[in-house]
Amino acid sequence: MPRVSKEQAARHREEIIQAAARLFRERGLDGVSVPELMESVGLTHGGFYKQFASKDELMALALDEAFRQSNELGKKLRQEQNDDPAATLRAYIELYLSPQHRADAGHGCPNAALCTEIGRADRKDPIHGDYARNLGKSMESLSKLMPERDPAKARANALATQALLTGAMVMARASQGHPISDEILQAVKAKLLDK
Repeated sequence: MPRVSKEQAARHREEIIQAAARLFRERGLDGVSVPELMESVGLTHGGFYKQFASKDELMALALDEAFRQSNELGKKLRQEQNDDPAATLRAYIELYLSPQHRADAGHGCPNAALCTEIGRADRKDPIHGDYARNLGKSMESLSKLMPERDPAKARANALATQALLTGAMVMARASQGHPISDEILQAVKAKLLDK
């Protein structure tokens, strides 16, 4: 069997991390086995441990990737809104509370997809620190969209806004298929956009 080049190995590693970021958001951290994950990228189960020390290592990397993807979406929204913070915030809220985001957890916000599961993890599990670090970075970006000039007030508003968005999406997904799911999305959108 031919050996895999360093470039191929690096590409495989990135493919695995990206697939894990999607699958963990779709099915949860414990809802995806290593064999399923490897099969999803067309690789054998045995190759996993050539790339990662453990599934825990991959979970941390996948969480980083999911937040990176969210950050890239934020940059795209900002460009589309000509770097207007208020317009970008409005676009973010509307996209976040959309039926499309509700239906596509695998490509959506890692907060709504994973925070309740991470919250139930053992307190000693390093995933808590990984999550908090990523959340802190994302709040730096969201704070820049807030109308407050005082950094502490902008951060507090960003945290409250994200908490409302995340809670709304968790509840809307849990009640998906029932009219209350749409009501949740609309009520929180109206609250945040003062409609």
